Amino acid sequence: MATLFAPRRPDTAPSGLAGAATNTRAARAAAPAAPSRLSSPAFARGREAASLLLFVSAVFLSLAMASFEGNPADLAVEGPNWVGPVGSSCARFLLGAIGITAWTVPVELLMLAWPLLKNRASIATLTRIAGDFLVVLIVAALTQVALPGSTINGAMPAGGAVGELFGELMRSLFSTIGSFLIGLTAIGLILIGRASFSFIAWAQRATQGTELAASKAAHGAKAVAQAWASAAELRRQREQQAMQQGPVIHEDPPGEAILEVLAPDPESSPPAPPVLHVDNAPRAASPAPAPRPRPRKRPAPEEPTPPSPEAHAVSPTPPTPTNPASPRPRPPRPPRSSKYRSFL
Repeated sequence: MATLFAPRRPDTAPSGLAGAATNTRAARAAAPAAPSRLSSPAFARGREAASLLLFVSAVFLSLAMASFEGNPADLAVEGPNWVGPVGSSCARFLLGAIGITAWTVPVELLMLAWPLLKNRASIATLTRIAGDFLVVLIVAALTQVALPGSTINGAMPAGGAVGELFGELMRSLFSTIGSFLIGLTAIGLILIGRASFSFIAWAQRATQGTELAASKAAHGAKAVAQAWASAAELRRQREQQAMQQGPVIHEDPPGEAILEVLAPDPESSPPAPPVLHVDNAPRAASPAPAPRPRPRKRPAPEEPTPPSPEAHAVSPTPPTPTNPASPRPRPPRPPRSSKYRSFL
C-alpha cells in the first residue's frame, strides 16, 4: 500500500538501457499530435460530397413536388414537371404514399446536410432515421384523421395511401380526439428515445412561462388599481377644496373694457341699400284706365203658359217639359259707381 501511493521519482539513470527508458506520458505530450479523422483530406472530400448530394437532393425533390399534379385514377394528368419525368415519378411516389407529409423529406435531407456544412459530426444514425420514418407515418395518419377526403397537387389524397390506411384504423379504434392523443404521445416517446426532446424540461419551461405571465398580469392589475385609487383620491381632494372655498364674490367692479371699433371692410360688408330721393314736385296724373265693357244681359226665358182646359180637351198631347239642365237666368248686375271706375 505504501508503494501504491508513493510519489513517482524522476529517472536519474545517466546512460545505458536505463537511460533509454523515459516517462511514457512525457513522451506522448512531447510527440506531435496525430491528424484527426475530420481533418484528413479523404474524409474532408467525403463530407463535401455528402453535403452537396444531400443539398441537391432536397432542392430536386422540392421542385418535383411543387410542379407535380396528378390523379391516382388517371395517369394522363400531368403538371409542369420542372425536373422532368424522373422528378415527376419521385413526386408521384412520395405524394401518393404519405401525402402532404412528403415535404418533410427535403427538410430532413437539409437537416442531415447542415452538420456537414458546419464541419461537425454527422447525425445520420440508424436510430435517427428509424425514428424519423415512424414520425412521418404517424403524421400522415393524423393528417388523414384531421382532413379526411382532402386532396393536394390535383387529386392526390392529403394523407396518402399510408395515411388513409393507418388514419382510418386509428379513427375506428380511438375516434378523432383519441387518435390525436395517441399519435402525439407516440411522437413524444420517439423524440425522447432519440434524446432530442425532454418532456420534463418542456413542462418546466411551460410552468415558468405561465408563472411569469401570471406575475406580469398581477403586477399590471395592481398598477391599474393604484392609479385608479390615486385618481379617486385626487378628485375627492379637489371637491373638498371647492366646498371649503365657497362661492367667490367680487366687490370691486373690474376695469373698464376697451372696445375697439373697427372700420367695416368694403369687401366683406354687405352693399348699402339704395337711397330714395323724394321731391315735392307734383307728378303728372296717370291716365284713367278704360272702362271695362259690360256684359250683355241675357233675356229672361219665357215661362210656358199653362194650356187652357179647352185645348187640353181638344188635344190630348201633354206639354213639352223644360230641360232641367238648362242654365238658370242670372239677376242683372248693379251699375258701378263712377268712383270705382276712376280707380280702375
